[in-house]
Amino acid sequence: MRDEAGPKERIVKTAVSLFYRQGVNATGINQIIDEASVAKASFYYHFKSKDDLVAETVYSFGNMVKERFRRVVHNSTTPMEFITAFVKILKRDIQSDEYFGCPIANIAFDTDAGSVKIHTILSGVMDEILVLMTDFIHEMKMKGHLTSPADEAIIAKRMLQVYEGALTMWKMTGDAAYADDLEYMMKRIIFV
Repeated sequence: MRDEAGPKERIVKTAVSLFYRQGVNATGINQIIDEASVAKASFYYHFKSKDDLVAETVYSFGNMVKERFRRVVHNSTTPMEFITAFVKILKRDIQSDEYFGCPIANIAFDTDAGSVKIHTILSGVMDEILVLMTDFIHEMKMKGHLTSPADEAIIAKRMLQVYEGALTMWKMTGDAAYADDLEYMMKRIIFV
């Protein structure tokens, strides 16, 4: 007997896929309803609006992105391992036809800046990632791998900025050299 996801789960799963591949603005509710194989009434039972669905997908995207960061942090015993792992992942990702950039940034760029609810959730996801990175940098300092007097939170924020910047520039230009620049920039930030 097959365990089939309920209507809400199918809607969210379908929206996550479509929003990532097509973007929020290019994906209509009717397409989501059709591809999720749910009734329109079922969609509106679970979500009052497309914005409510977008907010729900941000949580899903956020969990995926945070898990990626957690894995890299968990598997890195030195700052160079951390940097090398992120650059390797980015290079692998941008070579894939199924990679469309950071889903959190994509949603941020594709939604109305006036959507306080969505941007609050997006900001919360980024804050959680910054905490993961800050904790890792603190641990590296405690183990003697980093001697920079710079504040751990500032280092983490700058590293996240250059990571997102490299992804954005790659997405805008298609130039994979931004992944190589990411390694250089992260080294400059972390080993000041």
